[in-house]
Amino acid sequence: MVLSPTLTAEVDRVLEAASGSAWQLVKEGAPTRDAIVRTFTPQYLAASFDQSSGPLGLAGSGLLGKGPYGELWGTFRYATTVGKLHALTPPMSMDTEMTLGGTRQAAGKISNSTGFVFGGQLVYAVAQSPGHGLMGGYGIVANPLSTSRAHSLSVVRTVVADMNRKGFTHQVLVAGDVQHWFALLTSRLGTGRIGTAAAAGALVPRSLAGAAGTELTSPGGLLGTSRRRAPTGWA
Repeated sequence: MVLSPTLTAEVDRVLEAASGSAWQLVKEGAPTRDAIVRTFTPQYLAASFDQSSGPLGLAGSGLLGKGPYGELWGTFRYATTVGKLHALTPPMSMDTEMTLGGTRQAAGKISNSTGFVFGGQLVYAVAQSPGHGLMGGYGIVANPLSTSRAHSLSVVRTVVADMNRKGFTHQVLVAGDVQHWFALLTSRLGTGRIGTAAAAGALVPRSLAGAAGTELTSPGGLLGTSRRRAPTGWA
């Protein structure tokens, strides 16, 4: 996927229009804005292409922007389609490799310790043979009650899954146009029916709820390889 400057500019326009220029979606570095803009980076576009090009597209919900006068909720959907594919090279032997990996770790520790001591001390001292400078003493120490308890629990779980797929077939280098659809809904009235209805209302200020979207085509936005299936064509 090739990132077009026009696409990033349109995304900024949608963020501003749907939120009424709310700082949570307009200011650089705001967490809510970064969560949306991250989708439109070259590496993310390529990694999520299988989702954005699906029937339902790529959806992001539950975006929350904290503010001093209320919370800003956001939901977006991003979809792509590819058209006008054309071959750039004849079929040639290529070695392709795709690696998918995932790691999940869970660790925890629980400890509980209780101690209780009750006691007293009694000391009696009296001088013994003071001519030699020696001191003698008698004492007693008693702890009539003492208790202690400790409990500890530690759990560590690690799951690792890797899948490596290799291909040794004839490939064709192809390019195509990518059509992008991006829509955003924001609301300070919650994520239920009230917030959704307010975003669609023409009389509701965008600072409370709003929606906006864009559609554009990036010529040559897709560059990749496709497996050749038959001497008369490729897919």
